[in-house]
Amino acid sequence: MDRYEFEDVISDYIDHSLPVSKKQEFEAYMKANPEAAELVESVRKTMHEMRTLPKIKTSAGFMDRLWARVDIEKARTAQPERIRKSGTFLGFTPLYAGLMAILVVSFIFVGMELMPNGSLDSGIPSNYTEETTTRSAPSLKSKAMSPEMLAEVEEDSLNVDENDSDKQRDFKNRIQFVKDQ
Repeated sequence: MDRYEFEDVISDYIDHSLPVSKKQEFEAYMKANPEAAELVESVRKTMHEMRTLPKIKTSAGFMDRLWARVDIEKARTAQPERIRKSGTFLGFTPLYAGLMAILVVSFIFVGMELMPNGSLDSGIPSNYTEETTTRSAPSLKSKAMSPEMLAEVEEDSLNVDENDSDKQRDFKNRIQFVKDQ
């Protein structure tokens, strides 16, 4: 016999309704486990105290009033369920449905603000031009530059003679390296 079987038959043992073989097995378990014997005594004491409690008497109409009160409580609690189920939209109460709609509109608005300007149909923003897709170098002539934007130099760096490009240039006097110091 294990602990669960023992606990299941305690009340039968106390009431003397166990078969002889089960009773012997039960008593053998109690001898082997002292805490089991204490548990049986505790249950026996509790059952005795329950039998000795004084009887409580109620008025003659107590049960009728009790059942009437139970019926009133059932009717009162059933009515809000019916109202709640009929007043929902997609499973949400009106308050939560409104909050959900505001949340969805907010996400759409923020998403539209974060997207680059352009056509949604083509998937390419309108400020995307063919010049930027071919990645051509910007020409200086096509852009108007103010004199403040240009560096002040004595000679134009764009004017390069083709003969000068073949010459070996000497930058020793112009560039000073760290190791040369």
